[in-house]
Amino acid sequence: MQAQSPEYQPIGVRWGSVLVFPVIKVREAYNDNIFREDVDVTDSFVTQVLPSFVAVTDWEEGEILLQSAAQLGFYESSPADDYFDAFASIDASYNVSPSTWFYAEDVGFWHLHEARGSDEVPLSAAEPTIYDKWGATVGGVYKPSVFGVNLSASYYDYIYDETAAIGGAAPIDGGPRDYQNYSGSLKVGYDIQPGYEAFVRGIYSVENYDEAINAGGFNRDSDEYTVLLGMAYNPSPLIEATVDAGYFYREYDDPTLGTISGPAFNLEAVWSVTPLMTIGLLGHTKVEETTDAASAGKLVYGSQVAVAHELLPNLVLDGNLAYDYISYDGGTSDRVDNDIIAGLGGTYWMAQHMFVGANYELRYRSSSLSGFDYTQNVYMITVGAQW
Repeated sequence: MQAQSPEYQPIGVRWGSVLVFPVIKVREAYNDNIFREDVDVTDSFVTQVLPSFVAVTDWEEGEILLQSAAQLGFYESSPADDYFDAFASIDASYNVSPSTWFYAEDVGFWHLHEARGSDEVPLSAAEPTIYDKWGATVGGVYKPSVFGVNLSASYYDYIYDETAAIGGAAPIDGGPRDYQNYSGSLKVGYDIQPGYEAFVRGIYSVENYDEAINAGGFNRDSDEYTVLLGMAYNPSPLIEATVDAGYFYREYDDPTLGTISGPAFNLEAVWSVTPLMTIGLLGHTKVEETTDAASAGKLVYGSQVAVAHELLPNLVLDGNLAYDYISYDGGTSDRVDNDIIAGLGGTYWMAQHMFVGANYELRYRSSSLSGFDYTQNVYMITVGAQW
């Protein structure tokens, strides 16, 4: 979050027709359960360094947005869990005419990690699981009148590294988790009136694993079909929302795995309640890949609400609450997890370029399987600079 008052907003560094916004943060956190364990938990102080920048053009015929960020984490009581995450991505658009434009989103490369204690990291792992992701989404929009068509396609490749095992045992092979995601989307919309667009959207998605027999001993290649009806609502600069609902169906190539299907929904909304308060809402349905040998995938119904309030021109308070219902489907597993994430914090600007922040985050899981419950409390102090 950033202060809404102009005197505390970043001004950027101009380089010709490009405006660059660099930020550097240093954070000290105390995590009372770094491995998300049910009992005999391990705590640690964690030092994080977070450099980032955004660069945006001001061209009339389109826009290019470049984002890059890194996060270095250092655990005081468990150096084996130190990590380095980084990404760089480009979003771009080009206006052929007032009724036709092309775009690209999330064209980039991500170097990430799954911390020990995460769902897909084996208990035998002696360090985090490292993986890379790269790919792009491209599309075009044609809207000559109240009717409009949006066609897009995407490709993302996930590559998992080998992970060291506890006690010098054989390393954990990441190859069975390597896969590619291909998807295509067609959206047809109709403007009921200014600020109100009704639409229908169809999505086809393919998961293709590199190895024929992969995570959990199955062929997890799959095809997924989704049909959604929705509404985009933007009657004024104060509120913007998109909501849709429908049905999805995912079928796996391995005949021993069942299908995963059910209602689907998506929600994105931002509401400026007052000049000093903003509320955001998110909701989604998705199927996540899993290594669990008793299920085909994780069906996730997620929701989140976030609030930011400018108490003073240079003091912004924020809070968020998220809930995920996670069901391990398509196999013999009856595991269901209920995940809650709650956070409170604030950011204080000492000057236009300098700020400090304090945050608290609670993560809580209640699982139908014994041993998978956990509670995690994280307390954070951040100092930073922006331009």
